Amino acid sequence: YKMKTEKFKKNIPLLYANQMLGKNITTPIIILYYLQYGLNFAQIGIITAVAQISNAVLEIFGGIFADLYGKKLSQIIYSILRMVNMLILLFGNSFGWFVTASLFYGIALGMGSGTQHSLLFDTLKVLEKEEEHKKHRGRLRFAIKTFNSLAILAIPLLYTYHIKIPFLIGFVFYFIAFIVALFFEEPFIIEKTEQKIQQVFQKISSSFKEIFSSHKNIFIILMESIIWSFVLVSFDYFQPLLKSIGLSVAVFGVIYFAAKFFEGLGSALVHPLSRYFSNNKFLFLIVLLVSASFVGIYSNIGFLII
Repeated sequence: YKMKTEKFKKNIPLLYANQMLGKNITTPIIILYYLQYGLNFAQIGIITAVAQISNAVLEIFGGIFADLYGKKLSQIIYSILRMVNMLILLFGNSFGWFVTASLFYGIALGMGSGTQHSLLFDTLKVLEKEEEHKKHRGRLRFAIKTFNSLAILAIPLLYTYHIKIPFLIGFVFYFIAFIVALFFEEPFIIEKTEQKIQQVFQKISSSFKEIFSSHKNIFIILMESIIWSFVLVSFDYFQPLLKSIGLSVAVFGVIYFAAKFFEGLGSALVHPLSRYFSNNKFLFLIVLLVSASFVGIYSNIGFLII
């Protein structure tokens, strides 16, 4: 049995490599890129909405696909979709092209959402170490965000040399992530039968019923939706705001580097802090920190935005 499970150990370092390379690095300049081609903020809003809607619609079906056809294949498809997304942004120069790129981005997110954590959990389960999932998940997120923040650090500077360079680098990263995904070992092979497919859909239906039967669950979902909506618009797309206070595009990377690094650090701290913090205290802390950031962003007092 030990010899059979030994091969699954490689999934963990491979997952680190795959996820470190498979994250977005063009966030600090993407709005400036759209503006460069004459798009207005209404069009940029549509582009963002296309990604979010396609992600939301396909997220459940992405999970079904992963359950029926394997997490390895899901990660491979995710990398391919992100490569297509980068290629369209690299060669595209109009609203239509950018909407198409956003659609591929949303589909990729829907396909890949949660798959990496499922692959991690299933691997740990095969290794009989599933109790270490929270610890490994925090470390994985810290590694991803640290690498992503280092990559992001140089992107705005490279953008000032040529606006297409970030998307070329993004394509290379996703291509390497695709190669890495080919070497995953699938922890559990699921037999694809009509009965199994029906069972999957029944589980989804019962899950929705369970979620909406609890007022507490609904409250948490609404709270997260509101907070994430503001975070998405205020942080991921506030490059024009940074530019308006006189910051050079080349230094945007420093701001995003710090944010991504601390995001990863926060994930790594969840496991050790869970000894002292209840879930309710964590939620209160999240709301407090996000509220403080909103005060900084919307106060319009120069560097307080950062």
